[in-house]
Amino acid sequence: MKGKKLISCILCLSLCFCFVLNVFGEAENTKEDPKELEEMIVAVKSQLDIPETYTKFDYDSCETQNGREYTLYWRNEGNDRITVSIDQKKHILGYFSVKNNETNSIAIPKHTREEALNKAKEFIRKIAPDASDKMVLRENTNYYTYGQKYDFSFYRIENDIPYYDNGIEISVDYTTLEIKNFQIRFDYDMEFKKPENIISKEKALSIIRENFTPKLQYLVNYEPFYGDEDRNKPAKAYLAYVLEDTYIAVDPISGKLLEKNADWEKYSNGGGAETEDASSTNQNAEGSKQITFSAEELKEIQESEKLFKVADIDALLKRNPYLALDQNYKISHSYLHKNTGYNNYYAWHIEYIGKVEKESFENPYVYVTVDAKTGEILSYYQSEKDYDSLGKIPKAKFTEEQNKVTAENFLKENTPAKLKEVSYKTSAPDYYYSKEDSYPISYSYTYERLYDNIPMPDNNLRVTVSSQTAKITSYYSNWFDNVDFESKAGIVSQNDAMSTILEGNQAGLQYESYYTYFYDTAGSKATIEEEYGEYIETPGPLSVVTPRLVYCLNPVTSFIVKARTGKLIRFWSGEEVSLSRKTAYTDMENHWAKEIADTLLSIGIGFEEDALKPNTEVRQKEFLYLLLKSNTGYAVVNQMDGLSVPSNQNALYRQLLDLGYILKEEIDPESAVTRIDAAKFMIRALGLEKAAKIPDIYTTAFTDGSAISKEMLGYAAIMQGLDIIRGDEKKNFYPQKSVTRAEALSMIYHFIQNGK
Repeated sequence: MKGKKLISCILCLSLCFCFVLNVFGEAENTKEDPKELEEMIVAVKSQLDIPETYTKFDYDSCETQNGREYTLYWRNEGNDRITVSIDQKKHILGYFSVKNNETNSIAIPKHTREEALNKAKEFIRKIAPDASDKMVLRENTNYYTYGQKYDFSFYRIENDIPYYDNGIEISVDYTTLEIKNFQIRFDYDMEFKKPENIISKEKALSIIRENFTPKLQYLVNYEPFYGDEDRNKPAKAYLAYVLEDTYIAVDPISGKLLEKNADWEKYSNGGGAETEDASSTNQNAEGSKQITFSAEELKEIQESEKLFKVADIDALLKRNPYLALDQNYKISHSYLHKNTGYNNYYAWHIEYIGKVEKESFENPYVYVTVDAKTGEILSYYQSEKDYDSLGKIPKAKFTEEQNKVTAENFLKENTPAKLKEVSYKTSAPDYYYSKEDSYPISYSYTYERLYDNIPMPDNNLRVTVSSQTAKITSYYSNWFDNVDFESKAGIVSQNDAMSTILEGNQAGLQYESYYTYFYDTAGSKATIEEEYGEYIETPGPLSVVTPRLVYCLNPVTSFIVKARTGKLIRFWSGEEVSLSRKTAYTDMENHWAKEIADTLLSIGIGFEEDALKPNTEVRQKEFLYLLLKSNTGYAVVNQMDGLSVPSNQNALYRQLLDLGYILKEEIDPESAVTRIDAAKFMIRALGLEKAAKIPDIYTTAFTDGSAISKEMLGYAAIMQGLDIIRGDEKKNFYPQKSVTRAEALSMIYHFIQNGK
């Protein structure tokens, strides 16, 4: 059968039918039961503090194979928002709090990371008590200075063995200690077997080494483009060892390589994948605080009585004579959502899967969106009938090799120069199936670019040719005409690269999620099997997840090693992956700026080196990088080689020029920054340069004020007034004195604290 990827029901085709079902009066008990919504609100309010001022209320609900999940939305008059997701067993799945006036700007934390961590653990114990004792803090390896919060990540541990597929992400405001975000994935009913008679970690890693090796490739640094001068700059292709295998695991008992972490089974009449009865009594309503409902909550509870159940929508759709939606189609996913645009309504988004016919391996499908109150169909999409289900399966008229000739002839005509630089990599047939045979309806051919016999996966040509017509049905080219290729001289060995990958990705014993997918084989199976033989027929699939013990190479950081440095890097940015968090500099004990330096490090602002070298002069590029991060929260700089690489400096200065922090004639990356230079840069970052240039209105209390030029006096005066740049013990400004690294951090600290 022709292969197709199912599109998410949220992204349904907006094929609107203005046909309103007029037979709802015929059905009984077709309304949503408000009792469950009421129970969800009670459960949330029993566990979380929803302020009484948050009177505006909406909700969504989503059917899953484990029951319905609700997402509840509260807002106040100022449009501050709280969102909570909860499952049918009253487990809180997510919590999000957003203030309308919140800013993502950086601030000096009023609370330490340790204080925030304690608050996070307290919240987890309250919201997920059964999970809290099984959570271990994951030491994040990189900081992203975005918003006034600390982010924490936890993973589950069982029998002293990690299970990374379960965990918690939580964020805490570092100025108020409020919980901002909370998300949990925790499979409460899982049972974990204790390890017995397993091979050693060293043996498992040797098996991995013997069977997997990283391949040398050219990757590309994607740098931002600024202005016309960048239009002709070359792409920077650097060498990297890439471990392309997506699944690497060893059975801890037999020592055999495991090929997958999923399997497919059948069940009949819904058996084999039962879920626990979710109609449990409210665990939090009794014996706890009295729950009151706001006017908005009461309104939504009352309105929910007017909404049709998805089962009744399903029945009415299948009676609709205008739709080819018969009893062979089963609901695989449904989602109730409130549209809050110009039209306010709840809508059911429903995905149907039909029975597979004959020996096909994929189902026909339907996506439909229906107004949950009126029954109006808002969108509908149905997959085409396959040739094999019609009994008219066309045999291929052209072979794979013939179609490849067609593809290459097309490339010769269309892009002859590129064809000379590529190597044929693979073909991918797109099949129809019958009982006796399978017939490809098309072939897709991929050609990968080579340089010095090293592949460059980012550049390729892809052509799809019909096996019926020998015509091109799809063509894709991803190509850089101007590329600087890094030399192979001096790169690390393949063996060393593999060692780095194993070290940086928590290779060791762990539990992994093992998925079993169950397909329904009930119904008219026997009749169809007589005619067509074994087949799969499904409304699903349903799935069951169980933990499996493996020695696994878990992609915690990256499977890519920069060949020049031997360091792990991230694919898109090329940024070096740090394997440990730096919380303090190694040479700042008893230094006057230690607390300032440590505080800035806690929010991701600082120097790359382990030692600060506090009395060393700060360079222009370093000071401006710190200033940019402190003011915007980010700086688009490829850090895998630090600021020492000219291309990284170029990227930084392009941002600085765009933002007006520096003038083109002032650019001198390696120069020392004077105190008056620092004042000038920070005034520009604050947008106060126009005011600083007003003549004859400024005075300062600096003892050496006369040493400050008339043109720069306003800059120094504003810095003094904002308490960002301070004088020495004798109140001297020293405008031409070079700023040290420690002094630069002090200025940045007070810039964040007092200037923003």
